[in-house]
Amino acid sequence: MEMLDNLGLQPVVVLINIGFFICVYLFMRKFLFQRVTVQLDARKREFDEGFGHINSTQSYVDELARDYAQKYSVLEKNAYKELQRIVKNANQSKADLLAQTYSSSDDYLKESRIAIVREKNSAITQMRTQIPELTGDVIKKLSNSEIDSSRIIPVTDMLIEKRLAK
Repeated sequence: MEMLDNLGLQPVVVLINIGFFICVYLFMRKFLFQRVTVQLDARKREFDEGFGHINSTQSYVDELARDYAQKYSVLEKNAYKELQRIVKNANQSKADLLAQTYSSSDDYLKESRIAIVREKNSAITQMRTQIPELTGDVIKKLSNSEIDSSRIIPVTDMLIEKRLAK
């Protein structure tokens, strides 16, 4: 109490102030703090519900991401297999086309060689039939005229040119 006197305070005023403070505290606790606490609890529940919703949405998104990654890897594998199949088919088509081309060119080459041999044989046959005729013509000409060696070669050349022109 001496302390209160030193401060210039009266003990009755201090007790009244303490009582008033306790009344104000109880009043505020009953009407203000309780309402604030209710509001804070409601807000906390809202946050908890929001975070719960966020967590469930996050888990759903994670599940979708895993599903997407799995489907993407399957699609990638299928695309790779399809690409390999296309490349294999293209290479097979290329090989078939080359084989067909080589076969066709070999057939054409054989036919050409056969045609050349046929033409050669035909030319030889023609020459075999024409040479005796030409020789006969030359002998007739020579027998009808005097034998002059300088005329034999030009006459033979003339007859050969005449036959070739036909």
